[in-house]
Amino acid sequence: QKEDNTAKINQAVSDATAEMYRLQGVYYAKLGALEGEVISFYNAQISSGVTKNRAKSLVISTFSGRLYAMEAEADGAVEGVLSTLSAKLKQFGGDTSIVSKMRSEYESQKTAKIVQYKQKIG
Repeated sequence: QKEDNTAKINQAVSDATAEMYRLQGVYYAKLGALEGEVISFYNAQISSGVTKNRAKSLVISTFSGRLYAMEAEADGAVEGVLSTLSAKLKQFGGDTSIVSKMRSEYESQKTAKIVQYKQKIG
């Protein structure tokens, strides 16, 4: 039984890890697409004679809602993966501390991405 549960625990962690990487790819692709829209929008503003500061302001007002919605969607998807993993680990008698570590890693990567984009905006 214990050996069987170890295999189930390892599979649950493996599945959750794979899903987290899949989600990362999905949201990085969405961010990349949004970044392309932002750059095009910004350049169009500059081309129309808007100042750089005003163009940045327009970018923020135009795209921040979509960005926050995307963040909320990603957070919900990640929380779903982590909740499922936690439930499976509890069911099989596994250590759930990995769930906190995965959540912390997600938050850390998300914060790094936010900082990266804020630096691009200037």
